[in-house]
Amino acid sequence: MEPKRKPLTFLIITAILILSIFILLSCSSGKDNDNTPKDSVIANESGDGVETSDDSDANTEITPDLPEDKTFGGATFTMLLSGWSGVDFEVEEETGDRLNDAIYLRNLKIEEKYDVVLKTINLDNFDSFGPSSSAYRKAVQSGDDAYDVFFGIQQYSLVDSMNGLNVEYSNLPYVDLSKPWWDSGILDVCYGDKVYFVSGDITHSTLGYTTLLIFNKYLFEEIGMEYPYQSVKDGTWTYDKFAGMIKGLARDLNGDGVMNIKDDLYTISGWQYEIPYNFHTVLGGNEVIKDENGYPQINIFSEKSMSAIDKILDLFTDEYGGFYNNKGYGTDREMFKNRQLYFLDIRMFEIERYGFRDMPDDFGMIPHPKLDEAAPFYTQLVNNNVVTVTTVPMTNTRLEMTSILLEDLAYEGWKYISPEYKEVLLQTKMTRDNESADMFEYIWGHRTYRYGLEAYNDVLNMKVIGKSDRSYVSIYDALQSKAEAEIERIKEFFFH
Repeated sequence: MEPKRKPLTFLIITAILILSIFILLSCSSGKDNDNTPKDSVIANESGDGVETSDDSDANTEITPDLPEDKTFGGATFTMLLSGWSGVDFEVEEETGDRLNDAIYLRNLKIEEKYDVVLKTINLDNFDSFGPSSSAYRKAVQSGDDAYDVFFGIQQYSLVDSMNGLNVEYSNLPYVDLSKPWWDSGILDVCYGDKVYFVSGDITHSTLGYTTLLIFNKYLFEEIGMEYPYQSVKDGTWTYDKFAGMIKGLARDLNGDGVMNIKDDLYTISGWQYEIPYNFHTVLGGNEVIKDENGYPQINIFSEKSMSAIDKILDLFTDEYGGFYNNKGYGTDREMFKNRQLYFLDIRMFEIERYGFRDMPDDFGMIPHPKLDEAAPFYTQLVNNNVVTVTTVPMTNTRLEMTSILLEDLAYEGWKYISPEYKEVLLQTKMTRDNESADMFEYIWGHRTYRYGLEAYNDVLNMKVIGKSDRSYVSIYDALQSKAEAEIERIKEFFFH
């Protein structure tokens, strides 16, 4: 949808944006913590986190290296959106909401600066990702240049790239992936030195796909259990501590001798497509990693990965009282609101979208526990199935214009929109207490993206955890040849 124009000049817009960010930075506490470096992480050969740059709070004087006085004669720049990426661009007018207005002003500023019209097409709704992706593939494969850029999802991007749909980013002359407005974490999900999809502040919704745990304070207070905040800060919030905390807490509230999700109290839950991968990642497990040469290699049989799977399976036993939600999306969310869960595994954006701020009980936010105290930080997975990435179709014949607009959109997002999303929306509208606000630096400080192979799609969540199958080694063994063949295709595409 094209933004509805208002009679604002470029200088007035710039002044408003500068004033907004000045006020925002003036109100920031500036708090830091030695145990919470603000970086992203990726997995290396050992499966541990490797720090990568995330300089969103760094020098605001950094600017993009773009040509001056470049305009494009009223050209329409068509952006195909998928899923949640509509919230990143589809703003029609100012409403007084600071995040909304920052997006509106960013779009308008880019339009007036470069004499372009930003046009959005979104064939999906909030929870669907198929129609836009199908339209993108159909257009590119038929040679149709209907779209200049596609804000799709990570899950499909590698295969689309290998099928020849996406432009390699070295062909976009003004996109500088070393700049802080591009997330270096997702760059390392690509292989070799070829980059076909990126993520960053061009779509602030990426932050919302960061995963975390929330806990019900009423239930904690009911049994006199201490909130985990201090443990997080002390670096002692580990899986063993978490497991020891929830052990034996599940209760048959209606006394019928059978645990059921309608009436009884469970310890933790999460959606089947999220919680197994979130815990597997934070416990150091990965199905696929890169070796010292950057080649993908199978890692599911490593001791750390298998141990992580066993720990996840433990959570959903009678002893630890977890409920694995493969019944229906949202079931676990309603249970949390109804005081039927101590902990809920969730994505950040869902806190506001599903009305958790309106529930009668207070809740707290914390990162997932780390493997042990030796781990230097808490690693939080960005939900890779549906997180937005930026791809440019091979049919795009205006790569110079595209690269200029993408770079400036990302820069403006980094400078004005992401701070609003992080500091205003999350720390003012969504948190219930200052201690939870303090947790954001732990939750966002080390975001990571997960490697994956098509051969392993839905294996961990459906065939292993979903069926409580501890003979999972044989499941992965049966897929070994398929996974190895896929890795060879990846090597051929990226390294030859």
